[in-house]
Amino acid sequence: MALSKLAKAPAPPISKGPSCAVCRALSELPPAEAEGLVALMSNPSWTFKAIAEAVSDDPDIGAEHAWMRDIGVSGYGRHATAGCAARVRLRPRK
Repeated sequence: MALSKLAKAPAPPISKGPSCAVCRALSELPPAEAEGLVALMSNPSWTFKAIAEAVSDDPDIGAEHAWMRDIGVSGYGRHATAGCAARVRLRPRK
C-alpha cells in the first residue's frame, strides 16, 4: 500500500489494557486501597523494595488480586517515576 493511501486509512485500534502491573492494580483495587498504594509510592521514606515486600506479605490480599504479590521492585519504581504509559511522577527526580 502506498504511504498516501495508508495515511487516509483508519488507524489500527489501540490496546486499552493497563500499561503496567501497577496500573492494573490501581484500576482493579477498591478506591481506598488504590489511594493507599499511591501514598506508599509517593512517600520517599518507603523504598520500592519495601513496598514490594509489604504487598507480597499482605494477608489481606484476596485470591482475585493474588497476582499483585508478584509485582517486583522495578514495577513500583517504573510506575512511580513516570516510566510507564501512565506518565505519572509520584517521586521527584534525584
